[in-house]
Amino acid sequence: MFMIYRTPKRIYEVNYQQISNDMNRVLSNGDDIILDFSDTIYVSSAGIRTLIMGLKTFNAKGYDFCIVNVNPMVKEILDKCGLSKYLIQEDIIQLKKKQNKRV
Repeated sequence: MFMIYRTPKRIYEVNYQQISNDMNRVLSNGDDIILDFSDTIYVSSAGIRTLIMGLKTFNAKGYDFCIVNVNPMVKEILDKCGLSKYLIQEDIIQLKKKQNKRV
């Protein structure tokens, strides 16, 4: 199974720890995670670190970790950090449905 997690407007120093805790809860349930960035307009360095740590942790345990619905400003930040190719998978929800995994 997989969990869709809707991220806040900003991922930064104020809330990165809560997001990290939420991702760890999803991982402890044994689920893949899809971060829905529909509302997210800003990601700070703390947010980037949170995404990198999430990606490494989920992948090390054999689970998928990706983001969808990324706006152009955030995509530009992820591109500059070299993370887009590892994180952005706009077609992942359709793929999961084809694999009979629940949303």
